[in-house]
Amino acid sequence: MYRLIIRGGRMVDGSGAPWYYGDVAVSHDRIAHVGRVGKARAETVIDAGGQVVCPGFIDIHSHSDSVLTTFPQASSKIRQGITTEVVGQCGASAAPVDEVSQFENGQAGNWSTMGQYLDTLRETGIAVNVAALVGHSSIRRAVMRNDDRDPTAEEQAAMVAHVRAAMEQGAWGISTGLIYTPGMYARTPELVELAAEAARHRGLYFTHMRNEGAGLLESLDEALEIGKKAGIPVQISHLKATGEPNWGLVRPALSRMEEARARGIDVTADQYPYIASATSLSAVLPGWVREGSQDEVMAKLRNRRDKIKAQLREGDGSRDWNRVMVSSVARDEDRRWEGCRIPEIASARGQSAEDTVIDLLLDNGMLVGMVGFGLSEEDVKHVMAHPLVMIGSDASARSAQAAQGKPHPRCYGTFPRVLGKYVRQEGILTLEEAVRKMTSMPASRMGILDRGLIRPGMYADLVVFDPDTVMDTATFTEPHHYPAGISYVVVNGQLVLDGDRELPVLPGRVLIPG
Repeated sequence: MYRLIIRGGRMVDGSGAPWYYGDVAVSHDRIAHVGRVGKARAETVIDAGGQVVCPGFIDIHSHSDSVLTTFPQASSKIRQGITTEVVGQCGASAAPVDEVSQFENGQAGNWSTMGQYLDTLRETGIAVNVAALVGHSSIRRAVMRNDDRDPTAEEQAAMVAHVRAAMEQGAWGISTGLIYTPGMYARTPELVELAAEAARHRGLYFTHMRNEGAGLLESLDEALEIGKKAGIPVQISHLKATGEPNWGLVRPALSRMEEARARGIDVTADQYPYIASATSLSAVLPGWVREGSQDEVMAKLRNRRDKIKAQLREGDGSRDWNRVMVSSVARDEDRRWEGCRIPEIASARGQSAEDTVIDLLLDNGMLVGMVGFGLSEEDVKHVMAHPLVMIGSDASARSAQAAQGKPHPRCYGTFPRVLGKYVRQEGILTLEEAVRKMTSMPASRMGILDRGLIRPGMYADLVVFDPDTVMDTATFTEPHHYPAGISYVVVNGQLVLDGDRELPVLPGRVLIPG
């Protein structure tokens, strides 16, 4: 007797091949049979008639990290059909972390190394599978604090040692976040050496590039240079062009990636299907302001306000305060501003936009989130259709029942949005190609060779969804809504979502390279 049989579904197997009607049978944690199972019996039988059966979605760009140690159910991910998350993105990983950083960042865990973090996930239990990257900013902060300077030879060696240790303990590669502190202070040679150490362990290099606006192409060139010199595969995170003057730059960027591949540089990208980005409001501040401890940064905001305001007004050609929405704050008295644009808040407070930004950061201890509406729908479609691009949420797991703030709706809707809006409604992708970009393509990119396809012997990560109703329902002003049309989700052979009911099981695993 099988553990699970899914009967009569429209099988979209993750390979990109045309769908076909069939059954899939699961024994223990693996797919045992694909095709027709006849009168075979199982502990659980799902009638998938009229629905699509496909591999579980692999979120190749996730920020769940420490969230999974306190919220292992990962509801907003499971309900999208996500069964595997690649965490440690944009230079920020759960480890390594030193005691000072642990205190300043309010980290919930008691680990300091990558191995200890992964052990915590194993001990806690998780609903999704996890593959972890080590973050360059996390390493740099542990060695050099938040300083804007080049590392000494000893510090560089210490950072290389951190990469080596993380890779030996189970990391899949290294990530950078070159618009964030302290990653933004690193020069290219520093990054090449760290990436080369990851390459020695067959790792990948994921990068939130130095500039996604007017400097997009130059930033891409740096990423390609790192890939070539370090001999490492490059993954461009959330490829986009921010700011209306820069719309369309994704086209030459993708052409440049194609040319790089022709020269032997292994580069691909991921994307989320929205016209807005999300990050901390502090990311709008000049780099010199963000250097140092939180207390030092806040002192600059108080004492150098006029200089900061002048630089905020100058901008980089991509900032329009009307396109910036506050998504979260720390103070209860400021929660009324969540979901509001900066000019609206400034008007209500009788301040300039720049004063409003500075005061919100000061009043909330720098803990202010923002959503920036700086992207082009045409760019989103062009990037999505490109063969080098896969899908990633760029979001952490959430719970609609414990709703806080106004987070980016990608937390709840990324994968169903692709299937509903861009496949069914707009035809930007075929169903088979969209599923491939969510399953076997990221699996192949990561080197996770036993997931991402419906094949006998593969791990049984599976999703059943209704192709006629699947759709995101989360919006920018009302983001805490689960998507429609995701009927069943299976992780390692265990049912974790049955209709609208999450089951009290944690069958996810920590995935280790090799």
